[in-house]
Amino acid sequence: MTWRAAWLLLLLSGGVLLAPLLAPYDPARSYREFLLAPPMRPRFLYEGALHSPFIHPITLVDRLEQRYEVAVNETRPLPWFDRERESRPAFLLGADSFGRDVLSRLLFGARLSIGLALLSTIGAVVAGACLGMWAGYRGGLPDELTMRIADFLLVLPAIYVLLVLRAALPLVMPAAAVFAMMAAIFVLIA
Repeated sequence: MTWRAAWLLLLLSGGVLLAPLLAPYDPARSYREFLLAPPMRPRFLYEGALHSPFIHPITLVDRLEQRYEVAVNETRPLPWFDRERESRPAFLLGADSFGRDVLSRLLFGARLSIGLALLSTIGAVVAGACLGMWAGYRGGLPDELTMRIADFLLVLPAIYVLLVLRAALPLVMPAAAVFAMMAAIFVLIA
């Protein structure tokens, strides 16, 4: 791995760990007047002079077409520099169909995904080491059975096993329960 890749990985990991500080808005907060809002480009020049980072706010022109217009004559500071950040939001990556900030959801979603991957990896290593030591110590039939199950799991595409196991779970579950179940499923198929 090159130094650039290592720095990029470190930067992305830091961004994910600091998601509550870096996310401009609550990822569940919905802005009903900004459904499917386009990304707002940050700018540094205003009327030819260097300025602190800002955006030009957008206004909804046509609700049916979801068409927005940029108010070029207005400026608003970026959310991290704005004391009244809830008054009129700035969507740097746009908004989804529910009016939620995509950047905030991306940061918190990446945090959840990396946490799930880390927990699943640690769980799979511990479970595999314990099962392997037990099978090696017992030898004979337990060893053969463990190896055949491992061979069978290696042959199956993991995504299909994951989808089947997730489909067997209830559709509506609390987020913490879904996280724990998905981690357990990843440990089983890893």
